Amino acid sequence: MTRSTKPKHIDPRIQLVYLDLLAGQSNIDIMAKYGQSWGVAPRTMRRYVAKAELLVQKMTERTRETADLARIDEVVKYETRRTLSREEKREILAKIAMGELEVEKVLITKTGIQRVMCKPDHADRVKAIDLENKMQGHYAADRIQLEGGEGMAPIINIVTVLPAPDPD
Repeated sequence: MTRSTKPKHIDPRIQLVYLDLLAGQSNIDIMAKYGQSWGVAPRTMRRYVAKAELLVQKMTERTRETADLARIDEVVKYETRRTLSREEKREILAKIAMGELEVEKVLITKTGIQRVMCKPDHADRVKAIDLENKMQGHYAADRIQLEGGEGMAPIINIVTVLPAPDPD
């Protein structure tokens, strides 16, 4: 359903000027068109045109704001579709850690730089496991020590205890 371009509760003369401005007529043409037929002074006619221009400006701003909000909604939906969920990230990291997913490697040879798809090596697998552990919060602080004297703000030392590396 289309919205009416006619403003509500406004002097009928200003409404006519408003509609003519929306139609693209110039201020001078509008003042010449209605000034004599309405029998008003040029100053009054300029006031009508100024009020109608304000209405056009408000309508244009509302239209622009509506278009901007619609554009922002589109961008948010698009970006949401482009980003991986936490489960998708964990699934990819698990596949890399198990060696099931091929990764792209850059090799420098005598002929130049080549990109090759291959199984993840040990470093890639360890990195995937490390990232998964960080995502799960396994490297969070184990204890917090508060230090401080009387009248002093406490100094917070966060001590992180890392798990011992696997002998694999």
